[in-house]
Amino acid sequence: SSARRLAQLPDLPAIAETYPGHVVETWNGLVGPTGMPEAVLARLADEGRRIVADPAFRTRLEEAGITPYGELRDAFATRIKTEQGLWQPVIEAAGIEPQ
Repeated sequence: SSARRLAQLPDLPAIAETYPGHVVETWNGLVGPTGMPEAVLARLADEGRRIVADPAFRTRLEEAGITPYGELRDAFATRIKTEQGLWQPVIEAAGIEPQ
């Protein structure tokens, strides 16, 4: 359901090739509570980038069909806001309430 074909399945079209503009991707990231000290945030960001840059780690992710991005904090915050804007109308239309 991504914008690009998976390297492991190069002959399988990405959904965006059939339905332009349709992209639904899963993602993971490190987050913490509001007010975390800047030094802690910086350390987590540095360690996250270091891990994602590790060739063995990247290979394991890619073999599982996962594209590692290793986004910087601002880019990840933008991703979260974009996803919230995308899914909020769906959540409201479905009447989903947090538990």
